[in-house]
Amino acid sequence: MDPYCKPSPSYSSSSSISTTPTLPSVPAGNEQSPLSPDVVTDEELQRISVRQLNQRLQGHDRQVVTMLKQKRRTLKNRGYALNCRVRRIQNQLQLEADNIQLRDQIRSLLQTLADVQARLQYYEPTFMLHDYSAYVPTTMPMSYHTGAHLLGSAAAAAHVNVTICQMPQQ
Repeated sequence: MDPYCKPSPSYSSSSSISTTPTLPSVPAGNEQSPLSPDVVTDEELQRISVRQLNQRLQGHDRQVVTMLKQKRRTLKNRGYALNCRVRRIQNQLQLEADNIQLRDQIRSLLQTLADVQARLQYYEPTFMLHDYSAYVPTTMPMSYHTGAHLLGSAAAAAHVNVTICQMPQQ
């Protein structure tokens, strides 16, 4: 039988069929085939160091060694690409979850703001009827006075500037 021909599965001595790509067989002069289990499996190719791989491949054909090293590099790159995809997907899922949480927080804060504004509109007419200026210190800026934001006149703005300028230095 020709050493480069692979027998058909029906004539094979083993019942399992390998789905991994196979390397060419070494001529009959060399006793160890690269397909034999004592060389290296795909898992071992990924796991072992280059030094260990070189030691195991000593005495094999140069072409077989080159093909195994290329296969190792391909397997390693596939692993790196898979890790990168997994990390990217996890990061995307985390960002989407954070985005949903932030949107909920914004919705909640907007609802709280609307509630506070409604309460302010409810109580503001009551407090505007009374003069509470006696309770507000004169050194406090006008913006702190009740209803100061409702005063849009130039006189109110001038009063704010005067009040701020009269604040004592600390």
